[in-house]
Amino acid sequence: MKKLFSCLALLFFQSLCLASTDPFQIVNRTSDLDPNDPNQNAVLTALNSAADQIENTINTTFLSDASQQTFVSAMAEANASNSNALIVDRASNPQKFSVGILAQGNTYSLNSGAFETNNSFPSAGAAGQASLSIGVNASKLGISKIGFIDGKKLMLYINGSRFSYSMDKATVGLTNFGFNAQYKIIEKKGNHFFGWGGLDASLGVNYGNNSLLYAANIKQSTTTTVNGQTASVNVDMDYSFGIDSWNLNFPLEISSNVNFLYAFSLFAGGGVDFNVGSTALKGSASGPVTASASTQAGGGNLFSANSSLNLENGISGKPSLVTARGFGGLQLNLAVLKVVVEGHALSNKTIGAAAMIRVAL
Repeated sequence: MKKLFSCLALLFFQSLCLASTDPFQIVNRTSDLDPNDPNQNAVLTALNSAADQIENTINTTFLSDASQQTFVSAMAEANASNSNALIVDRASNPQKFSVGILAQGNTYSLNSGAFETNNSFPSAGAAGQASLSIGVNASKLGISKIGFIDGKKLMLYINGSRFSYSMDKATVGLTNFGFNAQYKIIEKKGNHFFGWGGLDASLGVNYGNNSLLYAANIKQSTTTTVNGQTASVNVDMDYSFGIDSWNLNFPLEISSNVNFLYAFSLFAGGGVDFNVGSTALKGSASGPVTASASTQAGGGNLFSANSSLNLENGISGKPSLVTARGFGGLQLNLAVLKVVVEGHALSNKTIGAAAMIRVAL
């Protein structure tokens, strides 16, 4: 009869766990405490109550739907327009070709310590891309005129890359490709000592995908007293969560530049980006749960359980459909070799920077 009561109590508490759809659960709870003994039953009740409190604390605070939604939405915004610094050459005024290796990073609402908060998702978003860009003047491809468009004033660009890398607690995978066109609306004026690069208009379509696997930790402990019996439950679980974010971007921008003293060029511009995309959060982990109590189980198992985390709950974030973008930068001209740094800001509170090395003629 004693074993029957123990089994029934165990099945009852396990059924409560299995019925939960919360991302964090304490499952497979077992104990050799005798539910017929008033003191041991009080301890068993206190242990399960402590475990339930930890579940509730983590699920309603650290892993709440609101916390997850904030994170994936921030990541979606950071990924929007995440390759737009890479799409065209804004300072060289190339007449034949422009080839470059480029890298860009974006952050959304980044604040100090946002990625170091324990027991919580980061409260900011970040994204990056790197790409090989190749631009050719349309006239070199045999395109002399398309309607009113002069092929000599038209640069056509393709860009793309796919790779992954690891750093500290994170593993990142990046994929991007795009096609963009840049047209010289107003011709450049001046000379190499000082000149104005005219006015350029650019548009295109660009796809980007960022995948992130980030290692983190959940620590939580709770002590509960029932009928004078005190019990503590402790969770210290390493886990990882993943982000998969894709974005399809349609940029439309105007830019201009000036060059001076042969070696330097300044450029600036603005535009509007149209974004379609989604960011989803995925992850799972498990780990042991430890416990202590004022009454032991006669040398047997006081309390054992496993922690379980499942983040595949369908929560996703989407970028702003339309964002305004401003940008500016400096280019160092070493004959045909160009070294570029650029900064940009978007109306969705995203800021970013890019660095590039180009060969342009």
